[in-house]
Amino acid sequence: MAIIGKLHSLEHLFQKTDDLKYLYEYLQNATNPNHSTHQAIINTPLKTENKIDLISGMFAIIQSYPLKNPDDAFYETHIKYIDFQLVIKGVEFFEIGDKTDFEIKTPYNEEKDLIIYKKSLKTSKLRLHEGMLGIFFDTDVHAGGLSMDETQENVSKVVIKVPKSIVKLKL
Repeated sequence: MAIIGKLHSLEHLFQKTDDLKYLYEYLQNATNPNHSTHQAIINTPLKTENKIDLISGMFAIIQSYPLKNPDDAFYETHIKYIDFQLVIKGVEFFEIGDKTDFEIKTPYNEEKDLIIYKKSLKTSKLRLHEGMLGIFFDTDVHAGGLSMDETQENVSKVVIKVPKSIVKLKL
């Protein structure tokens, strides 16, 4: 069950623990043009990524990349971590779906915390633009960085890998 929205509209989800409050503050800093975290993200050279260790087993991956054709989508899930993906600059599309609707292409790699899937016709498309956050759980097969038109804009974003034990979802 992915959660998608503007960062500020999801603030209530981060009030349950000190670790999540820390995460929210980090994400807020990432969207603040005057903060060094934001500057580090938008100044990341194209086609590179940088890993930054945070607290309690969380880490950030700062990325900058050109969009790709949906035919080249990379479908994935994770077991140990939940992905918090925040777009800082640009617009990207995602294809998402439930893992029960996909066939595994590459079995679980524990070192990378990664399962790769074959394309499925049972996906939904999402558009994330600047300031939007996508939270992808272990059942959410997701493929990001996709272009849905002729524009080939570059994206700058941060992906926070959050251990599942930190997120206590209660609806």
